[in-house]
Amino acid sequence: MSIDTKIAIASLAVSGAALFVSLAAAIFAGVSVRQSQDAIRHAKQIADREREDWKQQKWFDLYLVANEAHYQLMSFQAKYKSGLYPQLLREDVERVANCIGLAYARAMVFPVNQAVTDFCMSTSAVTTPEDMLSTVKLNQISDAVEAIRQKALVDASVLGEGDAK
Repeated sequence: MSIDTKIAIASLAVSGAALFVSLAAAIFAGVSVRQSQDAIRHAKQIADREREDWKQQKWFDLYLVANEAHYQLMSFQAKYKSGLYPQLLREDVERVANCIGLAYARAMVFPVNQAVTDFCMSTSAVTTPEDMLSTVKLNQISDAVEAIRQKALVDASVLGEGDAK
């Protein structure tokens, strides 16, 4: 065999090895791309789930303060509607006003939503002790709090597949 033939065979072998290495690198690159795409898809799913949890938590936080305002107003009415107290106690009026104000302030940062609008409309009208004794106002607040509660409900899937019955 001539030297040229040997060089051609060696060159062909080196080219074949380079082709094999290139194919292996392409396969590994393809696997890496698929793994990266899977990781991105998984990260997006986690981010979406976290965002949904965050949104539900905000509704729950609003529900807690709205429900507390409703409870304070109910307690106020139960105490003073009986007529046992000839005069309203200032600290009771302030407690109700503060609870309503806190819930109202929290609700005001929510985007436009009918439940939030109804709550804001019902609580903004409670500005005097007479308003605090109004059963109509209490019923309006009660309905608005219920609408917020519906938004705050925990999805059954949170409990796990076996527990959600």
